[in-house]
Amino acid sequence: MAQDIQSTHGITYVYDLMANLAMERQQFKKAEKIFVDVMRRLMNEGYADDSPKILHISSKIAHMSQMQGELEKSLQGFTWTMQKLAKFGQLLMKQGKYAEAKNLFKEALEILVDIYGTVNDASVTILNNISVAYVNLENYAEAKETLLNALIIAKELKDVTQEGILQANLGLVYLREGLLKEAEKFCKLAWKIGKKENNGDAIEQAEYCLNEIKSSLNK
Repeated sequence: MAQDIQSTHGITYVYDLMANLAMERQQFKKAEKIFVDVMRRLMNEGYADDSPKILHISSKIAHMSQMQGELEKSLQGFTWTMQKLAKFGQLLMKQGKYAEAKNLFKEALEILVDIYGTVNDASVTILNNISVAYVNLENYAEAKETLLNALIIAKELKDVTQEGILQANLGLVYLREGLLKEAEKFCKLAWKIGKKENNGDAIEQAEYCLNEIKSSLNK
């Protein structure tokens, strides 16, 4: 039984090598056919359609479609892959696998930007998710830089809700660093934005941030 499983894995590995070789030689139709077979084999081995191995192959197929001018097919493939990457990233976050989640979110963002550009709501959401992963990894400098990039996009979109939430999240990162004055500055700014625009989500996040600061001061 174990030998059979090992043999199946070995065959799948060889097929994957053949597909990648065909892709490198720009034999795209041949590569796609083999990649589809590799995905079928992986699923038979128990891999879900949102597993990283399947998603990486899906991304390669979408890229080859783009190279051949099959833009509609390429768009569908990239969009599906991006959505699955983001969804799987959320699952990994819940499991506490923050480094893996961050990498998947970054991959999803790269695909998103290639297709739809930078300035859109989905970019803001994914950047915020990346920042949360960085915070949990205690990489506060990267978390702040990521949030600031998201904030630039939110302002360009004139998305006041996201702007307020991102300001509050910046405050929470500063709080994690023990920089209470900076934390309070961003949380108060988020609260003002929320009040001015009568936006409940921004107010809620800002008040949560301010309450966390108070709790920290009372310790």
